[in-house]
Amino acid sequence: MTFTFSVISTTGQRISISVLGPDNTVGEIKAKLEETEGIPQKMIMLVHSGRKLEDNATLEECNIHAGVTINMVLALRAGF
Repeated sequence: MTFTFSVISTTGQRISISVLGPDNTVGEIKAKLEETEGIPQKMIMLVHSGRKLEDNATLEECNIHAGVTINMVLALRAGF
């Protein structure tokens, strides 16, 4: 079952993401975003309903379904 949801980028751009089903992981979505947006996965943090989404969690576990909008935040690392 394919469904589509949106990710709002750090610049406010709406990015449409299509997946095969709710068993896809957040890490897989971050990989798609790296491919399309050129931002390394390790710098992408996804947030839904005020909660950071963990890479190994499935979309179903995160309550991500068709039509949902999630936010992308850049996870900047401190240090040199």
